[in-house]
Amino acid sequence: MKNIIFRLASDNDMPQIIDLQTKIFNVEQKIAEIYTDARDITAKIICKMGGQIVGEPQPFYVGTVTPVVLKKSNYHHYIDSIN
Repeated sequence: MKNIIFRLASDNDMPQIIDLQTKIFNVEQKIAEIYTDARDITAKIICKMGGQIVGEPQPFYVGTVTPVVLKKSNYHHYIDSIN
């Protein structure tokens, strides 16, 4: 994940992102929801995994960030659909 943090994520990063999210929801943290502010491409990736946009884009440095939430139940539905 270290490499993705410092550059824009792409669809090729999905396996690594899915692995991380699965660990967060199931193994390491056992949390129910993740709230974050995401750049456009990251918000699209999170929405692909079952996330939802929960607010309007806000200015952030050069560009904007959008508030998104990824719920464990929606994420597991996404994982079931790709397996």
